[in-house]
Amino acid sequence: MKNRSNKKIFFYILSLLTIVTFLSLAALCNQCSISNLLSGITTASGEISEITGDDNLESDEQNEQTGNGENTVTDEDAESEEAEDEGEEVASEPDENPENQPPVINSIYLVTGDDREEIDDSITAIGKMYYDFIMEATDAENEDLTHDASCSGGMIIHSEQVDNNYSRLVWTAESEGNYSITFIVRDGSNETTRTVNVDIDDVATEFVAEPFQDLCGHIVKDTMIYDGEDSVLVGDDGAGRQVKGYLSFDISMLSGDPDSEVLMASLRCDSCYVDISGDLSFAEKLDIKAFDYGNSLDMGDFAVGGTLLISIPADGLSRIDFVNPGIADTMNSFIDNEKRYYQLKLGFDVAADSDTVIDGIWIPVNDLYINGLYH
Repeated sequence: MKNRSNKKIFFYILSLLTIVTFLSLAALCNQCSISNLLSGITTASGEISEITGDDNLESDEQNEQTGNGENTVTDEDAESEEAEDEGEEVASEPDENPENQPPVINSIYLVTGDDREEIDDSITAIGKMYYDFIMEATDAENEDLTHDASCSGGMIIHSEQVDNNYSRLVWTAESEGNYSITFIVRDGSNETTRTVNVDIDDVATEFVAEPFQDLCGHIVKDTMIYDGEDSVLVGDDGAGRQVKGYLSFDISMLSGDPDSEVLMASLRCDSCYVDISGDLSFAEKLDIKAFDYGNSLDMGDFAVGGTLLISIPADGLSRIDFVNPGIADTMNSFIDNEKRYYQLKLGFDVAADSDTVIDGIWIPVNDLYINGLYH
């Protein structure tokens, strides 16, 4: 009995030792697994950490999953700051070679007398007429500009650059057809052009109106009428009385056609210079007016009246030929009223002086004429 009891005690103790040994080994294995897991994580301040452990682990919200199944932790704040820095650097980088901007043609105007009208890229015109254009141009860098022009036909009569921003061009064509005028502006590096197309579907007819000497003359205020003279005096006489001159031109070739319209006209004295008598310093200007005095001169024609066409400075006066839109306008009025003669009145703005000599200009009638265009 005693031996049997000892054997039971021995087996009991052996069982306990076996259980304790198993538990110790199990605990040791668990510790090794945790150590192996922790050894797969590398931590370093400011560096990106890569997890290479158990595939079942999930990355936290800041990790970015790569295409190979691995998860990469990215520092979003660092990337954001880097992107902002790069953006600021690009925005503040100076343009060392800015591109030179070409000049700009702002407007092209067609000028008629004192009026100017901005035009598009095409106009309708009449052959033999002179067309006066103004080009306006600017440059972003305010560089010196050079203005130029060319035409596909017709003729540029006159071209000038008024200043850095404006230039003037006068163009005409003799026959019907389609033409183009190209306006050009350059700044030294670039060139800008603009083309205006001109369609001429009608051609004007030239005319010349000769003076009618019987109705040409001058009137001395309150004193005498001199008509049929071959020279007309404008100024004053030796007694200090004002003298006005009167010129009459035959326009019967126009008045006979009720559909005639004068487009352009000018008073010409191509081969003559006015004869200055005495001293003109008493006056500032010579006024020339359109004035209908009819088929004879009388004392009442001396009174103020008429439509002012032009005022010519008295200082240095030597010629009286001029081109003026007012001549065509007033001539059309005479034609509409079926007048045979187109008539002018000439006088200085100051009546006279008292130096007891004749002061004025003598105008040779037979060297005068009015020419122009009509259709």
